[in-house]
Amino acid sequence: DDESSRDAGVVSEPGVVASESDLPERQKVTSKTPGVQSSSETAEDLAGDSTATESSDGPGGSKAQAKRRNKDSPPPPGHRWFEFNDTHVGPVVVKSIEKMFQGKQSAYMLFYRKKTLHRPNEAREKLLYCVPERLQMEVATANAALEEERMQYDIAMNTVKLDVHLSVDYAFANGALQRMEDSPPAVVSIDRRKTIVELKVTIIEVFPQLAGERIVLHTAKHLPTGLHLYSCVSGDDCCTIADAGITNDSHLFLWDGEEVGGEAIQVGTSCEPILLNITYPTADDGEMEMVSGFHKNSTLGELRVVLADLQGCRPQQVTISQVKASETRSGQSQVVILSGSKDKHTLEELRLSDGDRLAAEREVKKGVKTLAHSVADKQNKMISFIVEDRCSSLSEAQSEPSLIPVEVSKEELLSTVKVLILSRIGIAEVEGGGRLRLEDDTTGVGPPLHENQTMTQAGIAPGQTVIVEPGQAPLSSQLALRCALQPLRADSVTYEVILEQATTVEECLAAMVETAGLQGNQWHLRRTNWCREAVEVLEDESATLEQERLKPGDLLLIEEGKLPPKGFIRLPVFLYTPTTSLLATPIATPPDHSSDRAGALAWITDSIKTALMGSPRQESDSNTQESNPQSMEESSVDATVTGEREPPSSPYPPPPGELSELGCVEVNKDATIEYLKTLIATLPTLENAFLPTFAFLRVRELVNGRPGKILKQPQQTLRRQKITSASQICCTILPHEENLPASALVFNICMRIPGERRYGPLSEVVYDTAPSTSPHTLLNHTSKLLGLPPTRLAMAKHKIESFQWIRIQDSYQETGKRKKKGKAGAVNIKNSPIMLRDGDTVGVKDLQYDPDDQDDFSTPQDDQGREILAAIQEEKRRKRKAKGREDVFSRNRPQGRAEAGIRIFVPDYRAKLNSKQQK
Repeated sequence: DDESSRDAGVVSEPGVVASESDLPERQKVTSKTPGVQSSSETAEDLAGDSTATESSDGPGGSKAQAKRRNKDSPPPPGHRWFEFNDTHVGPVVVKSIEKMFQGKQSAYMLFYRKKTLHRPNEAREKLLYCVPERLQMEVATANAALEEERMQYDIAMNTVKLDVHLSVDYAFANGALQRMEDSPPAVVSIDRRKTIVELKVTIIEVFPQLAGERIVLHTAKHLPTGLHLYSCVSGDDCCTIADAGITNDSHLFLWDGEEVGGEAIQVGTSCEPILLNITYPTADDGEMEMVSGFHKNSTLGELRVVLADLQGCRPQQVTISQVKASETRSGQSQVVILSGSKDKHTLEELRLSDGDRLAAEREVKKGVKTLAHSVADKQNKMISFIVEDRCSSLSEAQSEPSLIPVEVSKEELLSTVKVLILSRIGIAEVEGGGRLRLEDDTTGVGPPLHENQTMTQAGIAPGQTVIVEPGQAPLSSQLALRCALQPLRADSVTYEVILEQATTVEECLAAMVETAGLQGNQWHLRRTNWCREAVEVLEDESATLEQERLKPGDLLLIEEGKLPPKGFIRLPVFLYTPTTSLLATPIATPPDHSSDRAGALAWITDSIKTALMGSPRQESDSNTQESNPQSMEESSVDATVTGEREPPSSPYPPPPGELSELGCVEVNKDATIEYLKTLIATLPTLENAFLPTFAFLRVRELVNGRPGKILKQPQQTLRRQKITSASQICCTILPHEENLPASALVFNICMRIPGERRYGPLSEVVYDTAPSTSPHTLLNHTSKLLGLPPTRLAMAKHKIESFQWIRIQDSYQETGKRKKKGKAGAVNIKNSPIMLRDGDTVGVKDLQYDPDDQDDFSTPQDDQGREILAAIQEEKRRKRKAKGREDVFSRNRPQGRAEAGIRIFVPDYRAKLNSKQQK
C-alpha cells in the first residue's frame, strides 16, 4: 500500500543486488519487466546466496547458516520465492534471482516490506533508510548517467537543421529565384519545440546585419527552374516550429515578403514554375533553343505573347506545337499542335511538365516540313541524358558530384560518348581510361558498361543518369559481377570483379574469395534473385560463366562450406519446438505407450535446445570465420554449424514456436524423405535424442522463417518435393510415430474469446482431405473436435502477408467485371480463395456470442499490421508522385535498393503497321 511503499521502498538500478546488511528485516521483490518476480522470503534467504551476500554479520545469521538453510528442501512456508510470468506462476531457486535481474533486459527491482513489519520512528519518511552510502552513490551515479542519456536523446530527436537563404543572395530569373554566388546557404540548428520568435532570434544571431529589419520566412524548395517559395511560416510568432510544418533539412527563405531585387515574387503551389525547352526560328532561317521556366498557372495565350515578342510578330501569327516523346523505346515522337482555341487554358491544364519540348514558328506552309517535325526527327535520332562526374574531386562548396546534361546520337558508340563527356568536363587523363555506369531509379548503380556498343544497345533511356568514374572499362567478352558474404544484410559490403565469360565457376570463386580477403578453400557461390534473395547454388564448378547464363551486374553470395559433390545439396536444419498442443488424434494411430514417452521426448528436446544455446559455437561470434567444417568427401553429414546462419528473417509475426539451429546435412537430390530423416537423426546435436524410428521425426520446409509444407510420403524424393539448395528444413521430435498421407493437412486452430478481439491458445489439427475438400466437411470435423454443433461455428483462415482473415464457407460472391456464367463450382479449401496449407492458422468463433456474425475475426495486431502496410504503400505513392514532379536534371538519388523494377520491352506494332502501309 501507499504507507508501506513510502516507508520502505528502495529502487535500485539494473545489476544492483542488495545484501543482508543492506535490507530491512523482511522484504518482497517485484520487477517492471515481463516475468515479474515476487516473494515473501526473508532477506536472510537472499543473503544466503553467495553472489548476493556482502557481510556475514546480518540479521539472519552467518553465511554458512544461510547456505545450509537454502539447501533444505522444501523451504518452510513463507520462505519461498515465486516467478509471476503472465498466467504462469512457479517457484524460483534463490541462486537464480540475481541472474534474472542482470543485463540490459532488466529494468529495476522494487524492494518493499510487509505492512506488519515494525519499523523505528526514525525510518518514517526516509526512503533510503538503512541503505548503505555505497549503494546510494551507485544508484545516484546511475540515475545521473541515465538522465544525461535521456537529455541527449531528447535533444537529438527534437533538433532540426534548417537551410536559411537570404534574399540579398538571390535574383529572380527564368521563372524562379537563382542564387548569384555558388556558396551553400547557412545552416541553423534549433529545437523544433521552440516558437517562431525564437527561430527569428536564432537567425539574427547568425546574421547580425538583419537586426531591426522586417523578417518574413517562407518555406522553399529547389525545382528544376530554381528556388520556389511556398507557405509563410512567420505569421504566428507563438506557433512552434513543428506545428508550422518545418521539418529537418527544410529550406527557409528570408525576405521582406514583397520583392526580391525589385521583382515581385509569386508564392504557393499554384504558381510553381515549369521548365520548358522551346525551339523557335531566327531571322537568318536558323534555329534557336531556349530553356526557360513559366508558372503553371500561366495561360497558353500568355506564353504565345512571349514567343511572339521573341520573333517580332503578332501572337496570332505564332503556331505552338508540342513534341511528345514516344513511350516506347522504338517508337517515334509525335507532334501535337496547340491551337488558339486553347489560349485560355493554363499550362497545368494542358498537362505540360518539366522537360517538355515545344516548337514555335511564325508560318506553317502546306507541303513544307515544319519546324516541329524537324525537332521531332532530331529527337528521334538523339538522346539526352545526365552525366554525373565522379572523376573530378569535390570542392569545399560542393556536397555532391556535378551533373552535366549531354545529348548524343542514339547510334553513337560508348567509346566515343566517353571521349565527348571527358572533353565536356575538361579532363584530359583519367586513371584506367575511365568507364561509364548506368544509374537506375530502382535498381541503383549498375555494372560498368563495355564500350563496344551503342547507346541503344546499352539500354540508356532519355533522362537517365550515366556515371563517369576512374577505372578500366570491361571488354565485350568480359562480365562485371558483384559478390558479398552470406548472410546478406542491408549494410553488407559488396565487391566487384571483372572476369572473362569463359571463366569457370571455380576460377570465379577463387577470384571473389581473394577480392573479399577471405582465407581457405571452404567456400562456394550461390545465386541471388531480382530482389537480392539467396537462391540456387552454383554446383558445377567446371561450367563457364556463360554456360551458367550469368549477366553483367549479377550478385553472387560467398557462403562458408565446401561445395557438396555433384548431384548433392546442402540443407540447413533447424529444430522447431512448437508451442501448440495436439487437439486432434493423428491419422497414424500412436502406440499405447506414446503418452508416457511424450514427457521424455519433451525433456530431450529441451536438453537439445539448452545444448545449442550454450555451445561455444553460438556464444562466440569472432570464431565464425575460423571454423573448419567436416570434409564433404569424408561424410555425407556436415556435423558443424557452418557460420552464424539464422532462420530467415521476416517482417511479420514469428511462428508459434522456437527455431534452433542443428547443423547442415548433405543429401542427394534423388534421395528419399526417409533417408533425409535418417541423416538428420545422425546429427551430433541430436545424439541425446531418443528416436526409435524416423517416423518420430516430422520434417517440413521453412518458408519466410515459418514452418511450411510437411514432407510427407517417406518414399518421395527430394526432387519431387521441389527441395533445392536454396531450401531450409526444420524438424520436430514427436511423442509418437507419424506417417502422414499426401492428402493430410496440419494446421493450427484457435478459439475466439467472446467479447474480445483476441484468441485462445493455438492447437494443432491433423486433417485428411482425401474424403472431401469442402469447407462444410472441415466445419463438421472442427465441431467434433471442439464439442460444439456446426451451426454455432464460423471459421476463417489468417493471411499473415496481408493481415486479413478469409472466411471458410461453401460459397463466395464473385466480384469484378468478369463474372463466371452458369452454376458456380464447389469450393475447395486447397484452392483459391482459401488455399489452406500446412502451418496455416484458422480462427474459430462461437456464433452464440455473435448471433449477427458481425465480428470480422481481426485482432489489434492485424489493425497495426494493416496500418504499417498502408503507410508503406502511401510512402511509395508519395515517392512516385514526387519523382514525377522532378526534372531529369534533378540531383535526387535513391537512398537504397529497397525494391527492384522490371523493365519489359513492348514493340509498337501500330508504328510498324503504319510504315508498311505507307510503303
